Amino acid sequence: MPKDELYKKYARYYDLFYEKKDYPKEASFIDEILKKHKCRKVIDVGCGTGRHAIPLAKKGYAIMGVDVSKEMLKIARENAERENVRVDFRTADMRNLNFRAKFDAVLCLFDTILYNATNEEIFSTIKSFNRTLKKGGVLILDFRSFLDAWGEELKKEVKSKKKIGERTFAQTYKLKYNFFDQTVDRSAKYIILEKGRKKALNIRRAPVRRLFPQEIRAYLEFLGFKVLNFYGGFDLKLKNKPPKDWTVVLAAKKVRGI
Repeated sequence: MPKDELYKKYARYYDLFYEKKDYPKEASFIDEILKKHKCRKVIDVGCGTGRHAIPLAKKGYAIMGVDVSKEMLKIARENAERENVRVDFRTADMRNLNFRAKFDAVLCLFDTILYNATNEEIFSTIKSFNRTLKKGGVLILDFRSFLDAWGEELKKEVKSKKKIGERTFAQTYKLKYNFFDQTVDRSAKYIILEKGRKKALNIRRAPVRRLFPQEIRAYLEFLGFKVLNFYGGFDLKLKNKPPKDWTVVLAAKKVRGI
């Protein structure tokens, strides 16, 4: 699994880049599913800076957050301390989780599953989730659909600009879609303007997979899960409806070990 410079060299900018992402809404959606299945002990895989784990901890869940990036985990611990909540953050690879304790739920959010670029890596990760869950435990993950990748290939280059507080962010993504691998290669340039100062960041991003809903269903069912529902985003009203912004969310249940 190639390293992604955004999560290492530029981890301190991560929360700034995604400051407008609606983490509270997503956490509330997850909370509803966890409550329905009576989950209390939860592991957030690929937790990053803790933006899902922290609000869920505030709701009373016993949360462990794991990530391969020590730099992101350092910021996550600072964020949790600032919010005065307890989250057990640890370094771990999603393909090889090995905890003695079993969890009621596994979360794998913000396209984390897509950093498994090959079928072998996806299988390793799903097996890892299976080992980590109690029987009957719940898996919640999200991923960008293949439709997003097709749009990216047509664009080749994506530019955007936004202003957050006193900062202005401009970014340019150069994209290459590898059709038969179902992966997207990305390189990014960020320009940050703040108080008259300009900072340029050239970031090499890891390639990411694109998935079809029935493809991930087949992987999960082969490896001991039953898909409960697909959602066209973080909204219970979008159950089994197409996504509006390319993001698909699914909930699955562990029905057997492997």
